[in-house]
Amino acid sequence: MQITVLIDNTSESELLCEWGLSFLIDCGGRRILLDFGASGRFAQNASALGIDLATVDCAVLSHAHYDHGGGIPAFLECNSTAPIYISTAVDEDCWAKGLSHSKGGLLAALFEQRYIGLPYGTLEKAGDRLIRVSEPLQIGQGAWLIPHYGNTEAGSRQRLYRKRNGKLRTDDLQHEMTLVCECEDGLVVLNSCSHTGPEAILAEVSRVLPGRKILAYIGGLHLYKTGRRGVAKVAGALRTAGVKQLYTGHCTGEKAIDVLQESISVRKLHSGLRIDFPIAGK
Repeated sequence: MQITVLIDNTSESELLCEWGLSFLIDCGGRRILLDFGASGRFAQNASALGIDLATVDCAVLSHAHYDHGGGIPAFLECNSTAPIYISTAVDEDCWAKGLSHSKGGLLAALFEQRYIGLPYGTLEKAGDRLIRVSEPLQIGQGAWLIPHYGNTEAGSRQRLYRKRNGKLRTDDLQHEMTLVCECEDGLVVLNSCSHTGPEAILAEVSRVLPGRKILAYIGGLHLYKTGRRGVAKVAGALRTAGVKQLYTGHCTGEKAIDVLQESISVRKLHSGLRIDFPIAGK
């Protein structure tokens, strides 16, 4: 099994980077695209890496934020057949209060409301290519999608909202999904932002796929505004779940990565990174 980071916040080469994330996963004879970054830059990087996105068998949207679904129109231009799996709860209605990764002063940090959802019209453009997922679903040999059933407390803590009837309501994060792939040494868990919380995500993976060892966790952990104690708690949860390898970047934050490295093996994501795992049964 091979995982290629098509785009991340950072790049160690001439490949493009942006506040966004996209992975290409070759697993069990299928080519799966997880997320599309914030723009068409992931497709430009794929081309530079010699990857033909027309060969993607299926795509997955991890959650309904612009930095993971903004590149969907670019994918539709590159690939005319692959279905796109999204959670049943996905809509174009995600908002946040305060600034995330830019600077605007204390008042903006406290009171600004901004749209962070999929670009308006994205779902209509995708049309019947979309397959909505409401329960765990196997999408290939050794590959499963696990939708999550909500964590309003986490949505409140992260100041995430959904606009309903003109009013902002705390986001319960039911639009987030996890992709799990099986390799020779255990399960590889991919969740692009982990808004629901790594602890809850890993618990759900273990519930759906009981008795399976979890080898690696790949994706952002949304810790860039979290203090040392909170980061240490996440590290403890990863260790308790048996996770041996952590590949992270995007919304995790450099300070959080430094803390995580004190207690777990961490490798930073970057555009163009390739990760190989032995395939189960081979």
